[in-house]
Amino acid sequence: MWTAHYVYGIVATNQISDNERRRLLQIYANNFSEPGILCRTPVFPGDRQAQDDYYGLMSAEALLEPTHRFMTRTIYEYGKKSASGIDSTEPAQGAQKRAFWAIKVLTLGRCRWVWNNVQPDRFDETSWLGRFPAFLATMQMSLREDVNLFFWTYWAVSNLWNAWFGSSSDNNGDCLALHSAIASQGYGPITNWICRQVHSGIERKYGSAGGLMFEYFQNPRHPLIALLKDVD
Repeated sequence: MWTAHYVYGIVATNQISDNERRRLLQIYANNFSEPGILCRTPVFPGDRQAQDDYYGLMSAEALLEPTHRFMTRTIYEYGKKSASGIDSTEPAQGAQKRAFWAIKVLTLGRCRWVWNNVQPDRFDETSWLGRFPAFLATMQMSLREDVNLFFWTYWAVSNLWNAWFGSSSDNNGDCLALHSAIASQGYGPITNWICRQVHSGIERKYGSAGGLMFEYFQNPRHPLIALLKDVD
């Protein structure tokens, strides 16, 4: 996610170069444990996955490679596969089995949208990002796929509610909303309007996207810039 913050910062302030664009795309490409599964924390490849890293990748790729979005596509195609069983490293096997079979019953025998770094192709509730409808809607819109109506409605209502009524106490939620809006922009007039509402809500709460989480947008000498420039 922090790499995506950096990408947005240098793009928003016109500090991006072609070499830096290529380097950042390569950073993401290097941090897949296998095609379709992004490492949550590259130095700890066994860490469980979470939606925020994928939101960040979708946003960054939309800014760096808006026409192709190959990495987002690879992740999406991987997520379509149904998990084949339970992650044996998960200690709460009983609870995991109940969740796994409940999902399969409700979805006609499939358990999709599982990205598990520890045991790929195996179900673990932490790695089951299918529990986040707004995340799936963002991925489908980013790729200009037909969006599941429930996913899109959930995405629209949650983002509008947060933009109009949310408080600045939910900093992480606003980060996800902003990256989702960047990735989804261009899907259609209504979606574009909602994305603008997200940006307006952030400006109302924080003054700007920079006020939310990226003070280094306006300060290229911020220590975080130097740290991220050393990532490879």
